[in-house]
Amino acid sequence: MHTDDLHPDDLTDPGPEWPITTEDDAADLVDSVVDLDDIVRGSLLFYLCDSGRVPLAPVMICDVPLTAPPGETLEHWLGHVSQVCEGETPTLVFARARPGQSFVLDHDREWHRAAVHACAANRIPLLHSFVITQHAVVPLPPPVADGMVPPPPNHPIAG
Repeated sequence: MHTDDLHPDDLTDPGPEWPITTEDDAADLVDSVVDLDDIVRGSLLFYLCDSGRVPLAPVMICDVPLTAPPGETLEHWLGHVSQVCEGETPTLVFARARPGQSFVLDHDREWHRAAVHACAANRIPLLHSFVITQHAVVPLPPPVADGMVPPPPNHPIAG
C-alpha cells in the first residue's frame, strides 16, 4: 500500500469487540494478524484501537527493509495513520515483524524508541509494542532514557 492510497475505507477489518487490557491480549491480537509472509518480508503492524482500547483495525505495512531508518519510517507512517482517523484519538498496538531469532535486538530497541517518539509526536497513546518472528511474539521492553543503562535484572532497583 502506498501512502497516497491510505484511506479510511482501508480500515474495514474489525478487531475483537473487547478492550486490550493486558500485554497478553495485545500479543494475541498481533499474532492473529501477522503471518509468516509478513515476517519474512519485514513488516510493521499498526493496530488501531479506540480510546477505550477496543481494537478497530490493523494497518500492515509490508516489505519494510531491515535497514529502513526507524524514526523517519514511523513518523511518516504514523502521520498518515493519524490523518486517516478523522478527528478520532486512537490508541495503538505496534509490532515489528522480522525474520530471525526471537530475542530483542538493538535494532528492535531502536524501532521501539522511534515508535514511542512518533506516537508522542502524533498524540497517539502507544499501548504495547512487540517484535514478532516466526517463533514468537516478544514484548519490547520500555525504552531506556537516553544515556542511561538499565540495571541488571536482579538488581534491587530493577523491580
